[in-house]
Amino acid sequence: MKRPYRPLVVLALGSLSFFARPLLHPVEALSSAVSVVQKASRHNGAPNPGANVVAASPVQTQADVAALADLRYDEWIANDDEEGAGCSSDVSSSSLSSSPQPSRYAFRMATAEIAAERSEGGAVAFLARLKMPPTANIDGGDDNAISIPVGAAELSPIEFDGAIIQQSGGKDAAQLPTRLYVSDVVTSSLHRRMGIASTLMDVLESSAFEKFGTGTMLYLHVKEDNLAAQKFYKKPRRGYGAPTSEQLQHIDVCRLEENASTAGQILLCKSLYCSHLPLNPKEENASTSTSIRGFGSAQSKGKQTAKKSKRRKR
Repeated sequence: MKRPYRPLVVLALGSLSFFARPLLHPVEALSSAVSVVQKASRHNGAPNPGANVVAASPVQTQADVAALADLRYDEWIANDDEEGAGCSSDVSSSSLSSSPQPSRYAFRMATAEIAAERSEGGAVAFLARLKMPPTANIDGGDDNAISIPVGAAELSPIEFDGAIIQQSGGKDAAQLPTRLYVSDVVTSSLHRRMGIASTLMDVLESSAFEKFGTGTMLYLHVKEDNLAAQKFYKKPRRGYGAPTSEQLQHIDVCRLEENASTAGQILLCKSLYCSHLPLNPKEENASTSTSIRGFGSAQSKGKQTAKKSKRRKR
């Protein structure tokens, strides 16, 4: 789901050094230091230090917000390519094309304003970066490593405002499982098949579990014609599917659609449990698997079972 931006106004906020300042409301709702290495080249079972890796973490500084805004601008406005986000579930581009195309600077200002406003409501944006190793220069030295923003997503409770139904004699809202909404998933059209979307979702889901614990429910919408997004989310590794009666209990689906601006889209849901947690980077380095498996990979469990049976035969 791509959030429609309201009309943008260029604000006289000084030079772009503004983006080096921290957010007025720092991210505290979720973990602030989560990072997952994905699709890294490996040597002897460990990531190759000279390989490109994708890592994701919460957006915290105005520099992060500027990078987030530029990524969204390139994929949503400059490219004007709805399918370019890969696994994203977008609304119609009419909401963006109905008014004159904003400048990049105006879009940055609007993004900073909206990010600060939504962070107050508990929303957390995540930014994935492609980290490239230092390259040897002509003089024989090494240039600094390069970090390129390549993906983003947001996790928020805001879409459930007014969408939780209180039933007489039922559980109080505080006793219900935590419900969070995944939105604004976007990946760079220039960096395909690098595990960017998977890395984002791994970090996002791990952060939600770390903060809110077992039984936390994640919801998202996907357009009916976005088959790539549906396939991605419904993979066993990701585990999203049509909401069960339990997951729909106490939810006003129509109000949720209205809040998220996703009328007519497909609702998918996933409940988080301890057994679904991905390996952390230290565990990944010690393992012989080729990539982080994410939440509850049947393939990785199958390999472990096969290894145990081989040991018994010996």
